[in-house]
Parts: sequence; C-alpha cells; structure tokens
Amino acid sequence: MTLKKFARSFALTGWVVLTGAICPANAGIELGLMGGLDGGSASLSTNSVSTATGSITSFVYGATSHFDLQGGFGLGLGVDLLMQSRGLFLTGSGVSVNYITVPVMLTYPVVPQFFRFGLGVYASVATSDVTLSAGGLSTTMTRTAFNWAGSDFGIVGSLRGAYPVAPGINLIADFRYMLGFTDIDTTSAIDTKLRNVSLMAGAVIQL
Repeated sequence: MTLKKFARSFALTGWVVLTGAICPANAGIELGLMGGLDGGSASLSTNSVSTATGSITSFVYGATSHFDLQGGFGLGLGVDLLMQSRGLFLTGSGVSVNYITVPVMLTYPVVPQFFRFGLGVYASVATSDVTLSAGGLSTTMTRTAFNWAGSDFGIVGSLRGAYPVAPGINLIADFRYMLGFTDIDTTSAIDTKLRNVSLMAGAVIQL
C-alpha cells in the first residue's frame, strides 16, 4: 500500500470513528459523500505589500457528516481528499500539492431542512510532492526543495443546500471558502497563504 493510499484510508477510518465517538446517542446524524471543483489561489505579502496570485482549478471529493446539537445548531465534520487542489497560479505556471483536509464547523439552519450555514476551522496535511505545470507539461519537486510547508490550518465557511429525494436521503450542494493562516513558504522572503473556493455536490443519508 502506498503512503497516499494509506493516508486516505487512515483519514476515512478516523472520520468514521470520530463521528461515532462524539455523536450523542439521540442526535440526528447525517453521513454522506460529495465531490466537485476547487479553485485554489494564494495571498502573497512582502514588505507590507500584498498581492493575489491567479487560481488553479481541480477536483475535490470526500466524506461528510453532521449531527444535531441543541437550539437548532449542529456540528459538521468532514474529510476532503483533495486531488491537486491546494495551489496557485503564478508567473505562467500552476503550482499544486495534494492534501487531506479535515474541516470542523458549527452549523445553523438558515432555512430549516433546506439551507444550512457553517463556520469553523480546518487542518490540512500534504500527501504529495509539488507539481509544476505549464504549457501542457508538468514536473514534480519535493516540498523541501520548493520550500513548501507540509501542513496548513485556517478558517472555513460553508453554505449547504439540501433537497430530499427519498425518505432519509438528501441530495446536497455545498459552497465553501477556506482562508489559510499558515505561511506555506518556508523561506522568510514571502508570506504565502492559501485561499480555496469549492463547489461540491453529493448525497447524505439520515440515521
């Protein structure tokens, strides 16, 4: 088993175990899968001057769970297995790294049963080398050689819509924004922080 496959299996297993461990016995629980598109970019800061890079678009997929709390609130827990998603487009080249991202959000129904807003934190761990792409060609470098940090954390916001298609089964659409706090450039010259916008769809079952 490769390291990447092991990391994905470990993340999914951890998601199942953690979801079961923290859910109250009488909680309304949702479990599901979703996937879609992710746009990654970065904010660059040096000498008090900030600029934004271009964006790079790729696929994202993962598992999602949610359980009800008191007063209409809920807790959303997910594991996103990003495929060349967290990156940026700079000086004519796409720069990307595969990540496993775990978002944890407190949610509240904007329109009960149909729309839910979530706000929380996320942690990402890199699972690949850096891929550089330009003109239809690509090459890879180690993260150490490219001065790219191996992890990231930040805040995440989400707006999720749900549509019931059968008893206990909902189709979902999730719009998400992640704001990274980690300087992923390990040199001291440039402060580089990732930004990601995702649009995903999938289905959940209600237990």
